[in-house]
Amino acid sequence: MKKIFILTLIGLLSINSYSQNKFGYIDSQELLLLMPERKTAEEEVQTFAKSLESQLDDKFDIVPKEVFEEAQEKAFEELDYEECTEEKCISKVYRTIKQMKLHILIL
Repeated sequence: MKKIFILTLIGLLSINSYSQNKFGYIDSQELLLLMPERKTAEEEVQTFAKSLESQLDDKFDIVPKEVFEEAQEKAFEELDYEECTEEKCISKVYRTIKQMKLHILIL
């Protein structure tokens, strides 16, 4: 009798624990779109990105790829193969870009 009671109790406990393993699913993208904090977070990220971009502009002269390639071609035309060390070529490209910018500003 005692064994039957223990087996019945174990059976009932296992059935109870089995029925509680149900998980619900939610569309997290939809949930994020509904959150009111999302808009302010997006705005903060955009202002942070703009501030980083302005810091880059302050520290570096960013030129379009076409301008760089044109300056690079001019530097390679003016320097011989033996003269064109990495340092000399980079400085020549830099000077050519500066001259091109000055020429644009004068126009």
